[in-house]
Amino acid sequence: MKRTNNTLIIAGLVTAWPVLSFAASEPNSLGIPPEENSIVSTMIQSVLLIIVLGGIAIYLSKKFMPKIRPTSGHDISIRETIHLGPQKTIQLIEVGDKTYMIGSTSDNITMLADVTEPLSKAQEQVCV
Repeated sequence: MKRTNNTLIIAGLVTAWPVLSFAASEPNSLGIPPEENSIVSTMIQSVLLIIVLGGIAIYLSKKFMPKIRPTSGHDISIRETIHLGPQKTIQLIEVGDKTYMIGSTSDNITMLADVTEPLSKAQEQVCV
């Protein structure tokens, strides 16, 4: 829907261009000669041209430019994140074939445990 609206605006401005040029050549209702009117119409046409070109540039850049995303490593991935409070999280991350639990705040990152090996039943009961 948004794309259609942009296209309609650009098409409307482009089709209005000849009308503005024709209207600038006729004397206005105040009797000002076309020569003085042409300066104003030239400025209006220039501004409209810049707006149309800017709209086309924005449309094309959104359509053809790749989305900017944070790059992720091939060997590092975040498996799970739990938010404990404002800017406080516990994350389960994989680095290669190892899994680590880390705690992070706005100031610090701490490795809490190496959880590569699954927890045994006794360790799970102690943790809970």
